[in-house]
This record gives sequence, C-alpha cells and structure tokens, in this order.
Amino acid sequence: MAISLAPWRLGKEGGSVVCDDETLGPQDPKSREYYGGYVVCESATPSNAQGITALPELLAACKEHGFEDWPHGTFPDALNGLAAELESEKWATWLHRKADEIKAAIAKAEPTEAKPQ
Repeated sequence: MAISLAPWRLGKEGGSVVCDDETLGPQDPKSREYYGGYVVCESATPSNAQGITALPELLAACKEHGFEDWPHGTFPDALNGLAAELESEKWATWLHRKADEIKAAIAKAEPTEAKPQ
C-alpha cells in the first residue's frame, strides 16, 4: 500500500499527525475535526510526531535525487558524475538548490518542541 504524499503536519490533539488526503480512506468527520485533518498517526511523542511529518518530503527528495537507483557507490560519487555533464555555474546553482531542499526536509524531521501548525 502506498503512503499519502500529501503534506503531513502536526494535528491539533494528542501527538497526532494529519494531512488533507482523502485517499487515506473514510474517517469519521468528528475525528477529522478533532485532530485537524485525516489522521496519519495518533499518540506519538511530540518529537516523533515532528519527525513523522517530514516523511513525505524526505521520501520525495530521496526519490528525486535517485537514492533508490544507487545500490552501489555514494551520493557524492553520483553527484561528481553529474557535475561533468553540467556547466560549472549551472551545476553550482542546481546543487545549492537541491542541498537546500534536502536540508529543509532533514531540519523538519529533527526533533524539536512540537507545536500544532
């Protein structure tokens, strides 16, 4: 079963994580109102709930950057191979943008004091 790649966020109550993806299946409207969306999980610790919210973004970043296609070698090795195909200025711009995307997803996944969004 595929996971919802809709943005996940902290719910309103009880260490919950929610999203707005109806494909998660039917959920009681009262539950959606109580938690603030379709429930992905409930009763997680605040730091775990914060990390769970980053899963769709981390998964998308890893897939976009081909991590699942590199069973051998390292990400830097793959980047070096790509660098040879790009002009240096384009390469630097691309690399900085992608690094910022990955850093943002990692920062979102790191435990912090969880606050409903």
